[in-house]
Amino acid sequence: MKRFSTYVGLDVHKNSISVAIAKRSDDKSQSLGRLPNDLTRLLRALEPLGESAQVQICYEAGPTGYGLVRQLRELGYDCQVVAPAKTPRVASDRVKTDRRDAIKLADFLRSGHLTFIRVPTPEEEALRDLVRAREDIKTKHTNSKRQLNSMMLRHGRIFRAGKSLWTKRHFDWVETQEFEFEGSREARDTYVGELRRYQLLLDGLDKRIEEVAGTLSQADLVHALRAFKGIKTLTAATIVAEVGDLRRFPSAGKFASFLGLTPSEHSSGDSRNRGRITKAGNRRLRRMLVEAAWAYWRSPHVSRELEARSAGVTADVRELSWNTQRRLYRRLRALQMRGMCAKKALIAVARELACAIWALGQQEKLMSEA
Repeated sequence: MKRFSTYVGLDVHKNSISVAIAKRSDDKSQSLGRLPNDLTRLLRALEPLGESAQVQICYEAGPTGYGLVRQLRELGYDCQVVAPAKTPRVASDRVKTDRRDAIKLADFLRSGHLTFIRVPTPEEEALRDLVRAREDIKTKHTNSKRQLNSMMLRHGRIFRAGKSLWTKRHFDWVETQEFEFEGSREARDTYVGELRRYQLLLDGLDKRIEEVAGTLSQADLVHALRAFKGIKTLTAATIVAEVGDLRRFPSAGKFASFLGLTPSEHSSGDSRNRGRITKAGNRRLRRMLVEAAWAYWRSPHVSRELEARSAGVTADVRELSWNTQRRLYRRLRALQMRGMCAKKALIAVARELACAIWALGQQEKLMSEA
């Protein structure tokens, strides 16, 4: 493990950066004060600390993103981004200031008690931005549907021509509803217009995500992930954008833990109590994998769509996909026979799906040469 002469903790905000240092040869940490959030001013404060190779810097992940860590690394500094949820806390400490936070980071960095996160590459972050933009638009689209449906219900308009809402038949029915007052008609038309606009945005983003995912250095992984039942381009692109290289996880269990799909535990002495999943990881991927797990309720089969998505992958990837189908289907049925509720069963299967995805990420060759 590399030893540094100086450890620097930064508490980064939009307009300011609080700086603290901890020397390897000195037990006491000290604050260097508060600076404007400006790289030039920060480098001026770091210059007296010595050569960049002897200085290690850290700050907690936050809304300011990864621009600062990339800039400092380009200048030769060992800069790390810390996972805020895993920073040690003292339960009795009731005073929190930027100065104290910076000093704590410097202290914990020197003692090795911080957990670092992986900084995404700029191309991964660009895909992540697209995926998250789509998620925001999808939320607005869903809310507009609920609001329009609530309006129909308030006026006693109940769709009885089919069981499913938001099909073409249902949408045509909404547009043909007559209201006595102009205000109600305008409200309905506003909701319908919003739905059409959001749908156009979603279609455009889906197309763009597929294009950007195809230009990544891990485009082969995106293609191979689509060979799994329940995983299409959006889910595959999200996995690559949020995780990056799956080989950075030493085991499938570590990857499941990153997703928050491992059960919590409170054990002491001879007692061992295991509870709900921790939900301590990446919530977007966790939600997507649980949604993907729904596909495994149906008996194992390779549909035309799945066959088309699997075109070009190696025989090993196809075999892993097929074995995953069979295993997860048997697992779901076994849990169902034991009387487990569907929600818990899906979470258990989502964890096993995550392990299969990890196994795929360890393969050196994902695409066939033909």
